[in-house]
Amino acid sequence: MTTSTSNLTTCLYELRRRRGLTQQELADAAGVSVDIIRKLEQGQRSSALLTTLMAIAQALDTMWAS
Repeated sequence: MTTSTSNLTTCLYELRRRRGLTQQELADAAGVSVDIIRKLEQGQRSSALLTTLMAIAQALDTMWAS
């Protein structure tokens, strides 16, 4: 696991848990499959489409100003 993958994995897991969401609830809120959330959190997937990451960030209420 690379450092960037490890950071994504840790951040995604921590943000989701702090908001009290299950992986399924986050996936539903972001409009992505729970498999993507699971694989990103477990480090099995090291990349995703920018639109997917933005949808996840928005669902976690962590959007940055553009």
